[in-house]
Amino acid sequence: SPGNAPLPAHKHLARKVLAAPEPVTVVCTGPLSNLARSLDEHPDIEEKIGEVVIMGGALDVDGNVDRPGHGGDAEWNLFWDPDAAGRVWRSFLPLTLYPLDATNHVPVTSELVGDLTRAASLTRAAGPATAATLVATLWAMTFGTWECTGQPYYCWDSLTASHLGDAGICRFETVETAIVTSGPSQGRVVRGGDRAVNVAVSADPDAFARHAIAALTGADAHSPSIEQASAG
Repeated sequence: SPGNAPLPAHKHLARKVLAAPEPVTVVCTGPLSNLARSLDEHPDIEEKIGEVVIMGGALDVDGNVDRPGHGGDAEWNLFWDPDAAGRVWRSFLPLTLYPLDATNHVPVTSELVGDLTRAASLTRAAGPATAATLVATLWAMTFGTWECTGQPYYCWDSLTASHLGDAGICRFETVETAIVTSGPSQGRVVRGGDRAVNVAVSADPDAFARHAIAALTGADAHSPSIEQASAG
């Protein structure tokens, strides 16, 4: 019935943020449409959000948008709704950006999948490793992406989510930025604006692999099983 219908995403976000006893971190791994709409309809959430972590943008590297008429210098998430990105940039929220500059350092490789598969088998005795096995299987299915699209598959969202567990995987710089909201570069993040953003400019692929494997298997990142799996 209509009374039992789930809330739209932007309203659900606002409700959760406002109900939180402490400032929350919002992780966005897609277009910023829901966050922007939530800010417009519930501006009081801004004071309850401690940080917004965003997978998006391409600051000093090529973008990955390949649509006709686009210059190819933007990243997909911000390209899909550049006006929403502009709205978030106009807020006073602390923004941390994981652009392609960082995620390009963490491609899905056969070595990563092999290490994850081995770690899952080594930790199975201590508990179920279903998540690790599932992710290894899904990542393995991305092999061949290069042949189909000309681009490898990267751990875009996984690296961004790792910020909550280990922000030391990446090197950060505070950059004054702006968002291009229209034209052949729509969705592009550029330097030289007036919006300070904490930007991940590079990533340590080995540190990310250890963190991802540990998170998916439940083992410590420096446990013997993780070290053994990474050693092959």
